[in-house]
Amino acid sequence: MYQYTVLWNGLNSNGNGFWSILSLMAFRVIVFLVKFYKERKRLEKLELQRLKKSLQYLESKQREFKKQQENDTRSVESIIQYLKKDMIHQFKLVDYNPAIKQEIKNTDTFIIHVKYIIKSNFPDLI
Repeated sequence: MYQYTVLWNGLNSNGNGFWSILSLMAFRVIVFLVKFYKERKRLEKLELQRLKKSLQYLESKQREFKKQQENDTRSVESIIQYLKKDMIHQFKLVDYNPAIKQEIKNTDTFIIHVKYIIKSNFPDLI
């Protein structure tokens, strides 16, 4: 109740109270927005790091798959397919490049597309 009385008294006075309350509210909004922006950038950095790690793992599995051409490679191939689908879903890669879904069959092209997404959409975080 006291808060409303102070606010009401500030509004009824010469206006100084109203403007001080308004500037305090604006300051708090600005502080909130700055904190929100910093947190968002931090989360983007973490997402980018996770995407890079996933890409490195995919590249290593692709190298392993190429080395084992004569052996039974179904397990490595299924890991690669799962990884690509998971990366598309988890990092929402379709939002950055809708054509990436068609490139899921060719792993080398998929890797090139993901690298391009990283370079073009996160240049300041690389």
